[in-house]
Amino acid sequence: MHIILTKKCVEGQLESPNVWDIEHFHWVEDGTVFEGFYTQVELCDFIQNKGAAFIIDPRDPTQVKRLEVSVGKNPEGRKYARILVNGQETDYLLGLPECE
Repeated sequence: MHIILTKKCVEGQLESPNVWDIEHFHWVEDGTVFEGFYTQVELCDFIQNKGAAFIIDPRDPTQVKRLEVSVGKNPEGRKYARILVNGQETDYLLGLPECE
């Protein structure tokens, strides 16, 4: 199954949030109308169990190019979703719209 992350939910008002501060993500299954929410842990487990997650590349004006989401570990060792571009971690997940 392939999913596209469309929104993020960060609990509380953080002055400078990190990607691992995102509580959960809204997703849509690619090519279907199925949608749902995953916590950081659920999303990481999904990816590590052969699922694939993407976001639409925010730099692509055609809104077609996708960036794959992978799993990293924060300084405390907690798994979190991340996006690497040319081997460098980005903050593109923080740029997703907020959940309502």
